[in-house]
Amino acid sequence: MTNAGSVYYRVVSMNKKYRGYVYGGKKIGKFSGGLKSAKTTSAVTTYNHANEAVGIAVPGILWNVVPYTQYPTKKLGQMKETTTTSLPHAAKFKIVKAAKRTREGDVFDYIVSTDQYHYAGWVKASYIRSYTDIDTD
Repeated sequence: MTNAGSVYYRVVSMNKKYRGYVYGGKKIGKFSGGLKSAKTTSAVTTYNHANEAVGIAVPGILWNVVPYTQYPTKKLGQMKETTTTSLPHAAKFKIVKAAKRTREGDVFDYIVSTDQYHYAGWVKASYIRSYTDIDTD
């Protein structure tokens, strides 16, 4: 807030390339100009593999948030063909919820491990498979 009573918000682009301040109006928490909030995801109520154990197919990536819908987005791990992957092939998960990205239209599932690995995060739904279909070698 400036001494003249104007409110400016610090903004950073999702790719961290652009940074700066944007005018927000005269009241904190209420955007009067220069900045508009965006709805980046919507809840998905029905999804595949809802009541079964699932695994992540190669090259699925586990994210802390639905990618590029919030700041900061962090990759927690990725499933790879090799045995030196950041996620164990034998990890077993259950789907807790799902979200659809507004702009891209793709769906991400929030999964939580049900075994000793203790992973949780968002994975693109196209990389989710029934656990019996995952190669755990």
